[in-house]
Amino acid sequence: MIIFPVNKLLLNNIKYILTITLIILLFWAVSRTPNASPTPTPPLKEKLAGQILIQVENNGRAWYVEPQTYQRYPINSPQDGWELFQKLSTTINMSKWQEIKNWPPDKLTGVIVKIKEDPNTIYYFSPITKSWHKLLNSTDIFNLIKLTGQGILNKDLQKIPLAK
Repeated sequence: MIIFPVNKLLLNNIKYILTITLIILLFWAVSRTPNASPTPTPPLKEKLAGQILIQVENNGRAWYVEPQTYQRYPINSPQDGWELFQKLSTTINMSKWQEIKNWPPDKLTGVIVKIKEDPNTIYYFSPITKSWHKLLNSTDIFNLIKLTGQGILNKDLQKIPLAK
């Protein structure tokens, strides 16, 4: 049997080249493997559903994003906001009110209700404070906008359809 002497330096170079080749093949294989599908990010209009937005690039104009249609409604003044919330509110009876005010917050985002037995009071569930706000007049709307309004840029606001 004939044994050829192996240069130790040559052996180390071969090990190095094989290690590098193996690493490159592993990276290639991992990059070709399809990723587990990540949870898709909801569109901006869905993320902002039910919120009151303040257009920071346009003199602080306020908007309300209706949570079912994902459309934005302008709030040009506190009185305008009061009238808008009156128009968009769902009228329910007292027993239904007792039921829904204890629902989990994720089901209530941006809900506006008016109780049949008390038609001059509006209740709004804020996704920001995760609580109900009792609104009796335009001053309450103004305070609600100050408390829960979230700033938004023009470019982002344009992604939310304008209500007709």
